Amino acid sequence: MDPLHKKLICFLLILGGIALSGGALYGFWSLYHAYSTHERVVGVIQKTSTERVHRHRKVRFEHEMLIKYSTDKYGDCYVSKKYYWPFRQVGDEVTVLCRPQYTNDVRLPGDECWIWGIILACGLVCVGGAWVMLRPQKPGEEQNCN
Repeated sequence: MDPLHKKLICFLLILGGIALSGGALYGFWSLYHAYSTHERVVGVIQKTSTERVHRHRKVRFEHEMLIKYSTDKYGDCYVSKKYYWPFRQVGDEVTVLCRPQYTNDVRLPGDECWIWGIILACGLVCVGGAWVMLRPQKPGEEQNCN
C-alpha cells in the first residue's frame, strides 16, 4: 500500500473518530442537562412484547416495554418505549427522567449511557488507530504515513 493511501486512511480515521467522539460527548452533555431539567423517578416495567416485523427483504424483531412511573402532579403514568437490550423483564425497575409538564416525554438514562459510551469508545479507537499509524517508527522499521 503506498503512502498516499495510508495518509488517506489516517485522515479518515481521525475525522471519523472526532465525529463519533464529538457526538457521544454531546449525548452525554444532553443527558447531564436532562438531569437538571427533568424529574427523576423510578419506573417499573409492566409489560414487554416482541413483534416480528417484515421490512424490505428483511425480518426484524421489535421489542417494546410498558413502563409505569408515578409523578407528584399526575399520579401514575404509563409510557411505551422500544428497547434494544435483551435482559429486560417484567418487574424490573428503571430510572426514568420525565418532564413535569409533558409526562410522555421521558428518557431512560441507563440505556442512553450505554449507547453514548459505546459510540465514544468507537471514536476513541478510531483516533487511537490513526495515532498508531502516524507515530514515529523505530529506525529499522518501514514508515507508515510519512
